[in-house]
Amino acid sequence: MFKTIERNDGIFKSGLFGKDALAFNIMLSIVDNYIKYPNPKIFSNNKDCVIVNSDSEHPVIIWTAASFSDYERLFGFVRNKFSQNHPFKIMSKMNMYDLLKNMNKVDSADVKILGVYKCDRLKDVKYAGYPDNITEAETPIVAEMFSLFSQETGENINSTYEENIKEARSFISNPLSQVWRSPSGRIVAVARIRESEEYGRIGCVLTVPEERGKNYAKMLVHFLTKRIFEMKKQPMLFTDFDYEPSNKCYPAVGYDLVGTVANYKINL
Repeated sequence: MFKTIERNDGIFKSGLFGKDALAFNIMLSIVDNYIKYPNPKIFSNNKDCVIVNSDSEHPVIIWTAASFSDYERLFGFVRNKFSQNHPFKIMSKMNMYDLLKNMNKVDSADVKILGVYKCDRLKDVKYAGYPDNITEAETPIVAEMFSLFSQETGENINSTYEENIKEARSFISNPLSQVWRSPSGRIVAVARIRESEEYGRIGCVLTVPEERGKNYAKMLVHFLTKRIFEMKKQPMLFTDFDYEPSNKCYPAVGYDLVGTVANYKINL
């Protein structure tokens, strides 16, 4: 039923997938980024389901059209094909999450509902400070921000200093990563753009705790959104649906909530 497919498979251009392409931008980012994800696993039934995974550390992303109904076979395929991911991290539509939750398969301690936002027109935002690139010497500053973020969200909470430094260096190496500096020149916020064929997705938006409430993240997101428009792509982003500051910040820039997806762990 499920067979290996390539990025140029027609299902990615189908009307069914097109309705959800924005919400499944992460899937597109994986299959489009040959440098970061050189050997993604891509499977489909060539009709109304696509499954993508890059490695055992990342979620198995599952797109299903509204017409899809053969969940028993889908779950069996995921269980057998991605056994190295156990316990499974899944990203899917809400209806599949609800189904697994009702089957008592979801780890309730590790669930995140993501709001899907897109921007068609920017609102005016007044800047204080300025956008800038990051220097190699500032790697420890970015690493500390990642460490604080992990502690606040509970993700990778046991990450070591060396792991945070490695993540910071990877962040800095992305030419579409950006920092926002306060008027005094201090790094107060960071964010990056990830590209797919049609979209520019803003992510990793972090503000140092003592500088929050000053709209620095909003300024940086505004600046990066302008950059995405200049790239002739559709700006979009995901946010923690339960995190109120984000859900206030992005609409203030010009983003509209267009849907939700679920990111969670399951035991199949």
